Amino acid sequence: MSESTNVARKKLGEYLLEAGIITDRQLKEALRRQRQTKEPLGHILARQGMVSEADICRVLHQQLGLPIVELESIAIDEQVIALVREDLAKKYTAIPIELENRSTIRVALADPLNAQALEDIKFQSGYFVRPVLAPPSEIVEAIAKYYHIDASVVEILENIIKNDPIQEIREIVPSEGEENLDELMKVSSGPPIVRLANWVITRAVEMRASDIHVEPQDKWVGVRCRVDGLLQDLERLPKWTQGALVSRIKILATLDIAEKRLPQDGSFRVEIDNRRIDLRVSTLPTAHGEKIVIRIVDQERSALHLDSLGLSEQALNRIRAYGQRPQGIVAVTGPTG
Repeated sequence: MSESTNVARKKLGEYLLEAGIITDRQLKEALRRQRQTKEPLGHILARQGMVSEADICRVLHQQLGLPIVELESIAIDEQVIALVREDLAKKYTAIPIELENRSTIRVALADPLNAQALEDIKFQSGYFVRPVLAPPSEIVEAIAKYYHIDASVVEILENIIKNDPIQEIREIVPSEGEENLDELMKVSSGPPIVRLANWVITRAVEMRASDIHVEPQDKWVGVRCRVDGLLQDLERLPKWTQGALVSRIKILATLDIAEKRLPQDGSFRVEIDNRRIDLRVSTLPTAHGEKIVIRIVDQERSALHLDSLGLSEQALNRIRAYGQRPQGIVAVTGPTG
């Protein structure tokens, strides 16, 4: 059982009541306000002057043995910040401060007894949560300080497409294995990630790219497109989008999202502007996570007319003359794509 489960057995109001910091009447009034405003109880009590932030930290430290941290005196790594979304941090007045080990993250919370906060952070980050105490005002300041680094997926999309509306794409799924695909789709079918994957694919098609590269780095996820043989940067995404975006693409390609150690190959088809486009997906494990390469096969633009190849008139005439010969071989070389 995780520490997050053990801690959240009593509520903050009960500890403050038992310590004689607040009265039963004050607690009932604060709970009534909480039902109306949905604010954390500690915020309401402090704003009403019933308790101080120091009172809350002291009582919880004494009752639960939770350590108190001074956020102003520590520097939080960007990779740790990226493990918890900004919307969750603001919702629960919480901020991750360090990884204790490969399975546990320390999180400073205004209300470490909020079981829903602990479970939501655990679910979103993939780590067990070890709560610590910090004054709510310091947590709010830390959130403002650190979360300029990363935005939520929705905010990323808004920034990317505010002048570039997303085109919805329709997946054309092979009939075989369709039931299994439906089961897998639930894992990564949230609208922001679906829209992000759609944007990457449609933008690449608009650029007439031959390949899309999703490349996990140490602190971000790079998305690049190969156009005329050259890789071009498309977008740099927050590290925490990596798992969901990769899973979304693997689901579309009917790949095993649980298999991350071995290369996989798959494919799927989409429809954009009434054009059917085939996408061939390859995954490759790297030190920073799975890399994905998507080959775009647009049948409608695969066959180019000679006049559109950019050749000189002299070269075109020679090629046409060679084409009239009854036999021979034409060798075509050049960069991939």
